[in-house]
Amino acid sequence: MKELVFFLEEPSAAEFLKEIIKKIAIDPEIHVRYIVFKGKSDLKRNIQKKLTGWTNKRARFIIIHDKDSSDCKELKREIQNLCNSTQKIVKVRIACGELESFYLGDLQAVETAFNIDGLCLLQSKKKFRDPDSLGNPVQVLSQITNYRYHKILGSREISKHLSVTTNKSRSFKMLIGAIQELCLFSR
Repeated sequence: MKELVFFLEEPSAAEFLKEIIKKIAIDPEIHVRYIVFKGKSDLKRNIQKKLTGWTNKRARFIIIHDKDSSDCKELKREIQNLCNSTQKIVKVRIACGELESFYLGDLQAVETAFNIDGLCLLQSKKKFRDPDSLGNPVQVLSQITNYRYHKILGSREISKHLSVTTNKSRSFKMLIGAIQELCLFSR
């Protein structure tokens, strides 16, 4: 059985991905799994054990981790090093900032999800042209939605409207590319 397995630090990431996967043309024979850990520490602590114990040789893995205040490249290298000894095919993707940076990269989706007229006009402002560089994306997203954004429900609703091709977040584009690349293994 072909599998695409996501290792995630929080439930909101699974809600986000469930909607995004629907928008990417992947082989229907690929079984998608979402393994949610209890935060960043739990994810890092258990990566090797989970990967090593995975018996399906046709499984491919994507680990998604928030950058928060870490250095993106160093964090990615650290997580990749944890995976190297497992001999599994793994892509590590860092949400530069946080998962909410992906949402701020497509303010049209946020506008539609929360029915807030004119929100998409902010996308042309310097602050929102590079959402990965925002210091606190959760706070920014909460403010521009008049505090209607909540992690799990907000992730589910916004993701229904996210464009996989026009998002301004570079780390979102890297994630989409990794998903597409790993789904080619089935051909």
